[in-house]
Amino acid sequence: MSNVYTIEELNNELFDDLKSELSVADPQYNEKFEPVLLSKVKNAVRKVVNARNYPDSDLYSETYIAQEVYNKYYFACRDLALFYYNTVGAEFQQSHDENEIKRVWNDENKILSGVLPISRII
Repeated sequence: MSNVYTIEELNNELFDDLKSELSVADPQYNEKFEPVLLSKVKNAVRKVVNARNYPDSDLYSETYIAQEVYNKYYFACRDLALFYYNTVGAEFQQSHDENEIKRVWNDENKILSGVLPISRII
């Protein structure tokens, strides 16, 4: 794994990984979906960074945050991005039955359950 120094680099690496994976795993995936995928990657990274609840401090620079999220929470970001991408067009769907096909979405909080917020004394 390479080093990332900015959130943008983290987004780009995650996007490239997911793009490669989807181009092989999903026969319907093509380049026209890339702007949507990139948007979902950015949302997933933001969600993880917000869940970590980094305090405003010199200790938590963008480089530090990007590296920590990359090293510890990369797969949570990946899973969230795929979750967001796969639910496009069916936002907030709780259940769906059609021709013996049943869809129920996982709760995104289950994906975030391993992301521990930073605690602080006020």
